[in-house]
Amino acid sequence: MREKLKKIIFELNKGLVEREEVVKIALLSLLSQENLILFGPPGTAKSEISRRLHKVVKDGTYFEYLLTKFTTPEEIFGPLSIKELKEDRYKRKIEGYLPDSETAFLDEIFKANSSILNSLLTIINEKKFHNGNKSEEVPLMSLIGASNELPLNDIELNALYDRFLFRMHVDYIKDENIDKLLNLSFEKFELEDKFKLTRDEMLSISNGISKIVVPNNIKTLLKEIREQFNEEFKENNHESFSDRRLVKLLKILKVSAFTNGRKEVDESDLVLLIYCLWNNPNNYGNIKNIVIDKVKNRFSEIEEVINSNTSAKVANGKLKGSGKENDPFLIENLLDLYSIDHANYIDKGFYFKQVFDIDCTEVDHWHSIGKKVAFSGYYDGNGKKISNLKGDSFFGYVSENSILQRINIENAKIDAQAGFVISNSGKLKNCNLSGEVTGSGNSAGFVQKNCGTITDCNFLGNVSYHFEAKSGSDIANAGFVLENEGNITLCNYFGAVSIYSSMPNSDSKINLGGSGGVIHLNKGEVSKCFFKGSFTLKYEKPSNSYYTPYVEVTLGGLICRNEGTLTNSMFSGDIKSNTEYSRIILQIGGISCLNIGKISKCLINGEIDISKFDRNDVGGIICDGGKVSNSFFMADLKANKGNNDQVRRISCLNNESLENNYSLDSVLVGTNKVISNNENSAEGKDISRVMINQEFFKRYLDWDFKDIWEWDKNENMPTLKQNRSKTNDNDENKKIKDLNQFEQNIWL
Repeated sequence: MREKLKKIIFELNKGLVEREEVVKIALLSLLSQENLILFGPPGTAKSEISRRLHKVVKDGTYFEYLLTKFTTPEEIFGPLSIKELKEDRYKRKIEGYLPDSETAFLDEIFKANSSILNSLLTIINEKKFHNGNKSEEVPLMSLIGASNELPLNDIELNALYDRFLFRMHVDYIKDENIDKLLNLSFEKFELEDKFKLTRDEMLSISNGISKIVVPNNIKTLLKEIREQFNEEFKENNHESFSDRRLVKLLKILKVSAFTNGRKEVDESDLVLLIYCLWNNPNNYGNIKNIVIDKVKNRFSEIEEVINSNTSAKVANGKLKGSGKENDPFLIENLLDLYSIDHANYIDKGFYFKQVFDIDCTEVDHWHSIGKKVAFSGYYDGNGKKISNLKGDSFFGYVSENSILQRINIENAKIDAQAGFVISNSGKLKNCNLSGEVTGSGNSAGFVQKNCGTITDCNFLGNVSYHFEAKSGSDIANAGFVLENEGNITLCNYFGAVSIYSSMPNSDSKINLGGSGGVIHLNKGEVSKCFFKGSFTLKYEKPSNSYYTPYVEVTLGGLICRNEGTLTNSMFSGDIKSNTEYSRIILQIGGISCLNIGKISKCLINGEIDISKFDRNDVGGIICDGGKVSNSFFMADLKANKGNNDQVRRISCLNNESLENNYSLDSVLVGTNKVISNNENSAEGKDISRVMINQEFFKRYLDWDFKDIWEWDKNENMPTLKQNRSKTNDNDENKKIKDLNQFEQNIWL
């Protein structure tokens, strides 16, 4: 609908100069089924715009007339029926006249005399026509009236004037645009059927606005505009803001939101009030200032500069709202955001709702909400943006039973553990993070600790970590890290993970558990998660030592350790090293299951290349102390160095359990020693690519293609259902989010 209306507006403006604003409001009045009054000098295309507008509705009926003080009712409402008069019935033949029309144009409408006025009022306001002793419904959707002057001092005509919700002044074009007018071709206007609106489309608008929500912040702005209006014009009888007008304005706002493809009214819709509130054109400027100033206040620049070396400042006065579920504290700007971390709010269980996009460019270093005292409460990001965040995690620690949802962080540069840290039974859901995380320890876009849950979240960006390795280091760098029970489900990561490390001066065992996608530590469950990207590992020998330490490293695309479970997840990417180091032993796998962990129904696709390492225990699926079942490996393996390599598509170490796993027999390897999978071994089974289809995964691996997986016909492989919709929509959603809401609104 939105795209079609944009094309209609373009077509209606062909051959007109400086009339785009009038055309837009005329079309909006038609879609809203309200009326528009145009006033201004003759010869300003008022009647031309009306004639064009009536062609928007396919097969629509139209009536046009120029009124004078001598115009009779028969000219507007139709002649009396002679046949009916013979039967002593007073009835007009309305076919082809105003009571029979869906759109209409009445020029010089305020010249209507009293014999026409009463019937005209009933038709415009109540959509009824009294034809004899019967009241008939009329199909009128919108009437455009035109006049060279307005009836400001005529009480009788004021009632008619009030029926026009939209008011616009149309003047002669500016001198600098005269050349455009002189160069017009003056072709007869025609609107192709493909641009016309059907009655079903008109009905969809009428029905659709009933589902449009008017948020509390918009209601508050409406009340504030009305209060200031009444104060401004308290001594002016020509201006009034009636209850009827307020109700009609709500309808206009909803139509604007619906036709712009939104589910809620926003501030851009409120700008339309400047076309609806004035009676005297001399007051247009004052009313425009009232509306625009109220809207601008919501987007005003932060007056106080926040220095990273000072403690978080609290916004002047209290946050708007009461902090209750049905009346949350409203987060409107950066100062409000900082206020959450104040002792008055941080751990009181309050509800917060972000109502505007917030730009953090002015903040040199963000200090986490809940860094010293864990946040306890409910934060609803409302789909609004938080952009250019630099410094700590957005939320540091989130306590028991707290919820963060619908938060969109864009272009972040996090120099900390994660963009979000969820702990102690807290919940994170429907959130998005894009940017870079350069952290320490267990670093990720999202980190869940101690029984928390992360659901339906996305991370688009890079995780990197430069550290000095020490004996006993246990590092996890990934898109998502799960620690100490809890759950991560329906999450996606698109990006890269890179680790750069100097080596210790002694023999060491270093668990680098972060190959990129999802890392699962210490119980808990990861399910239905997807990683697409790359993992890069680089080591540097200590410059101050001639000793070359012995280092053991564990890597994996999807890692499950210490009694955790990993199910129905997918890794599609590359695992690589770009350095040579002579005494590193790698246990590396697309899927790595360690220490009693359990992995089932997972898929690995991409490339694993550790050809520059000296010794390798490598597998597409590697199991060292846990159990892997019903999983599939279809990536390339490359390990071209030395004779000590133990390279398997599915690798089984230390008497652990591998059950019913498969790999492609066409997986490429280097010149290293390859231990093939054996049909009768615990390591798993090889299968030719020609055997791969949806039925194979359903029958042999028991994968769910109803609710969890779907078949990608282009790639001839399974993919998770939730990823397909999100990745396809990602670019378009990002474009829409990047646009200012006022630029998006087709009526402005």
